Amino acid sequence: MNEIRSRTAWPTSTDYTAAVQQPTLAFGDDELKNASLVTNMWGMPAVTSGQNAVVFQLTTANSPVAVRCFVSPPADGAARYGALGQHVAHSSCKALAAATWIENGVIANGISWPIVKMPWVEGRPLNLVVEDLAQHPQALLTLAERWSALVVELQTKSITHADLQHGNILVTNGLDIRLVDLDGVWVPGMTVGPPNEVGHPNYQHPGRATHHWGITTDSFSALLIYVSIKALAADPSLSRFMGGENLVLNRSDLVSSEATPAWSALLASPSGEVRMLAERLRELARKPSPPT
Repeated sequence: MNEIRSRTAWPTSTDYTAAVQQPTLAFGDDELKNASLVTNMWGMPAVTSGQNAVVFQLTTANSPVAVRCFVSPPADGAARYGALGQHVAHSSCKALAAATWIENGVIANGISWPIVKMPWVEGRPLNLVVEDLAQHPQALLTLAERWSALVVELQTKSITHADLQHGNILVTNGLDIRLVDLDGVWVPGMTVGPPNEVGHPNYQHPGRATHHWGITTDSFSALLIYVSIKALAADPSLSRFMGGENLVLNRSDLVSSEATPAWSALLASPSGEVRMLAERLRELARKPSPPT
């Protein structure tokens, strides 16, 4: 099967959408075979598309689940998710949605493809929540502190997500935070190499390369997110820099050695803490490689 996949283009979102409409025939997992597909207002499968995969929601006898179907080859997916599962079995992390790799998970275009099955996480992407809370500074401060606690938990449990960005950070109505898309995760003892991706450019250190992958990989993006939320709480007008794929800063800000409007606004924040952290973040961005 792996040999066939290597010579075959991976299914598209349209291919998977057509396949999953008959769960009994599409899925290899017994729970998914007997699940009901969640549909949109037009009666079509509700699907969320990302760079490397599409996600469908199904309702099982026990609970709603998310099924992640890949549109490009997941680098060492079985080994990566297996190592993560073993690690969290001994050191659980509430920030991560439990994920199960299923090798022959879904049939599309007559071929069986791998999937990741996980509990459905209710929540909205971080950037949309932050936009809605722009005029509610206390809620943003609460969100910032919960983000800080989540990062500390990851560091304490020796888990690196490796692509911390708004689309992978879901926030509930109660401001609880969960991380999804664990394709690039790192845990101690992992025997596979780094993923092919280096994360969302608006959140990663401009010097990050594929070999920058380990215990400290999340440090820069975690600080960037924290500073951004705190800065928006102190000055809601900073929301003018949010373009739908970022918080306050974007890739051009991060690669610039000069003061951009966004950097200038952060460094002029009414919050002394934000000014201090923004200066530290800019120092790190100017270094040739990510912080260790």
